[in-house]
Amino acid sequence: MTGTVTGWKKRFSEIYDREYLMLFIRLENGTNTLTCLDPCNRNYERWTPFIKKGVGLQGLVLLRNGKVDADSSPKPIPPPQLELF
Repeated sequence: MTGTVTGWKKRFSEIYDREYLMLFIRLENGTNTLTCLDPCNRNYERWTPFIKKGVGLQGLVLLRNGKVDADSSPKPIPPPQLELF
C-alpha cells in the first residue's frame, strides 16, 4: 500500500515513561491513518528518513485496526521523471 506523510506529533507514554512519535499518513484510497514510532525500538531507524510532511511512501502494511504496521519496510515513492523534448 502507498501513502503520504501528512504530519507527526511527539507524545509521551506514561506506561513506558518515554516519548514516542505518532506519524500521520494519508493512504492511496484517501483514508487517514497513523503509526506509532518508539525511538527505543529497532524499527525506528527505518522510519527516520521519512519523518517529513509530504513524503510519499510505498510498502506500507495495514493492521486489522487500520493503523500502519510500524514493522512495515517503507520506501520512498520516486518523484515522476519529466521528459525533456
